[in-house]
This record gives sequence, structure tokens and C-alpha cells, in this order.
Amino acid sequence: MMNFESILKTFLFEAPSGRLQRTLEYAIKNRMPVSFDYRGPTKGEVLPGRRVKAELVASGLTKKGNLAVRGWVQPPSVSKKGFGEHGWRTFILDRISSGSVQVYEDQQFNQKRPGYKEGEDKSFSTTYVTSDWDTVSQPKQQEPIKTPEPKPKQEPRAKQELPQPKPKDKPEVTPTETPKREVEVFNDLKNKIKVLDNVKQITPDEFKNAINDLYKKKIEDWKKSQIEIGGNTNAGEGTRRRMEKDSEADLDRLLKQDNIQVIEPSPEEIGDNIDLQEQVKRIKTLIFF
Repeated sequence: MMNFESILKTFLFEAPSGRLQRTLEYAIKNRMPVSFDYRGPTKGEVLPGRRVKAELVASGLTKKGNLAVRGWVQPPSVSKKGFGEHGWRTFILDRISSGSVQVYEDQQFNQKRPGYKEGEDKSFSTTYVTSDWDTVSQPKQQEPIKTPEPKPKQEPRAKQELPQPKPKDKPEVTPTETPKREVEVFNDLKNKIKVLDNVKQITPDEFKNAINDLYKKKIEDWKKSQIEIGGNTNAGEGTRRRMEKDSEADLDRLLKQDNIQVIEPSPEEIGDNIDLQEQVKRIKTLIFF
């Protein structure tokens, strides 16, 4: 016979938010970073925007009976109160846009952040899932590229005269391939790379600005394609969110391929004339798009 807690959890999994909960708990167990859009119940209570690569470590019920997850977030994520004290945050599932969720299955966080405690999360009345620190995920492997075998050498044939084009014939123009938008933005971003302690890095501001540039280019291309087919050129919220998500994923993939990390600069790098309070204020103003 099922107890009340089992019945409650079964009901919650069958609710519309159940699929979102299962997705986030999958990421929690396997310690995979997650990006998502978050909003508050009322204007001004929570700063709406993108939480980028949050390290979620637990899910459960809050003391008010809301499904929630808890994790560590840092810039370029947005936060109304900033990150001066710590990066721990609790997110109510009903305020997470399910269509914006991106789980980085090819990555795994291995650092226990300051203040992390093993076992059940005391901020929840009931803890459902916590991170498993004993497992090591295997990144998804790409299929090896097969190198074609060299063709056997052929004996040279007797030289033949090639047909000459007629006076009215025009030579065909070989089209040049236009570089992809993400490559254009990434090439510009590489000019901002700094190498410290043999680590190639950029700042969260530079990463955020690059995402914005790529998003604008994708919108421009989408409008041109809509004009060609006679469609509507006003992108809806779903289209904009998809392009925002794709822009972030494309640049993150290129940074990873080139071993470039997004790291907040130290006070010494920023300058002695900027105090800690000014740094916190600057981070607070980071709004995703």
C-alpha cells in the first residue's frame, strides 16, 4: 500500500510539470550543468532572465509545498541580489520556462561549492533527489571520421585537346560558401581572448555580448527567409527563445572545441581603482538579452 508521500510524488510526476522535474532530476543525479529562463511571480520580486550552466544538486518540496530545485549559479547568470555573498539559489519549477531548458549532457561539474552539505537538503521539507558524487559520466562520443583510401594511380593517358568554349558561352561562376553566423561571431570573439597561466579565457561580459551579436544575426537571417517566402517577419516569443537558446549553445560548443573558458576577471585585472562594491554592482546589471 502506497503511503501519502508516494501518492503525492506520483501525482506530481503525472502533472504537467512532471516532465520538467524528471529532466532536472536526471541532470541533478549525473551532475550535468543546466541553463534555463526563470521569472518571478510578481514584477520586481525576482529578476527575470537566463540562468546559465547552473549546478543543480537537489530537488524536493519547499516548506510552502512547492516543487523546487537548488543549485549554484554564477555570472553570466542574472540575479537580483547579485553574487557577493554566495551563489546558492532555490528555483520553483512553476517559474522555469520548460521550453528554455538545456541540459549539457557532455559536461559534468565535479566541484563541491562552498557551503555544500551531503545528504538531504535542509531547505526542503522533503528531499527527492540529490547529486551522486560517485559517478563519472562518459561524454558522448562522435563517430570517427573515416579517411577514404587513396585511389590506385592510373597510367597517364595521351594528351587530348579539351573542347574550347564557344564565343557565346560564359564560364560558370563557382559559388563561394558563406561562413556560418556562429563562426563569424566566434572569430570576432577570439580577438578578445587572454591567456593566463596557460588557460585561454574570456570574461562573462564578452561571452554575453557575443551571444547577443549571434542572436541578432540569426534574427536578420530569419527575416530574410520570411521575406523570400512572403511570410510574417515579426518573430514570436517561441522563435526568439529558440534563437536565444541556439545562439548560446553554438558559442558554448565552439568555446569548448577551442578550450576557451569563461572566467570572471580578478580585481587586479580589472584595476585598483575599481573597488569590490563596484564589481558587485556591475555584475548585478548583467541581464541576459
